[in-house]
Amino acid sequence: MQNTKSLAKLKVVVTRPDGQNQDLSEALIAHGASVIKHPCIALQAYNDQSKASLDLQRCDAAIFISANAVRFGYTRLRTLTTPQQFFCVGSATAKALHQQGVTSVLFPEQNFSSEGLLQLADLQSVAGKQIVIVRGQGGRELLFDTLQSRGAIVHYLEVYRRSLPECQYPAEGDIIFITSNEVADNLLQLTSAEEKQKLLQMQTIVGHEHIATHIKTLGFSKTPLVAANPRDDSMLNTLLNWVNAND
Repeated sequence: MQNTKSLAKLKVVVTRPDGQNQDLSEALIAHGASVIKHPCIALQAYNDQSKASLDLQRCDAAIFISANAVRFGYTRLRTLTTPQQFFCVGSATAKALHQQGVTSVLFPEQNFSSEGLLQLADLQSVAGKQIVIVRGQGGRELLFDTLQSRGAIVHYLEVYRRSLPECQYPAEGDIIFITSNEVADNLLQLTSAEEKQKLLQMQTIVGHEHIATHIKTLGFSKTPLVAANPRDDSMLNTLLNWVNAND
């Protein structure tokens, strides 16, 4: 078990949106860290007018990309159709669905990503099945393209949009938590021009290997620490292990 003082004097930058950074912040503080909140994405509900009359004779499956997709889209989806199966990318999204009363949700046990989701047995033989992907506006096309190539009839229901917060941040702290490529891009945009080089010299912890690859292309000089997944506990454990290894 880690000592509650193990992160003492460490300043950790948390980039999750407002309203979604409290649990992680409290966990970091409990381990002795100082938390700096730099939300890098603002979220707003989005009514996809092209799907206003989405009428499925049947819905074999609904895939929720994130807890935000559940927050903004669960009720909307249920006004349009009743899915036979629910899938999601990770445990946080599964928890959000459980809170909506969905008792059975399939998701990867370890690889919380589109790639992990596509490895599930129930998404292999999907020819002719109607599948709705509930997500924010825009994003990766891997799920859509792969399921379509397997013969599924795939629809998007985009229920929220992400935007750049109207603020500017100094390059401060000792280490930054980054959970998506968009967060990394936005962080650079939100950092004042004169402090960008300082930012690029900071240590980062990311929630997936593909984010680490993207971080390197942006010019961050230090190799990112890669957590097993972007969950709060996984990101925190990666930080604790790194601190202990450098004691």
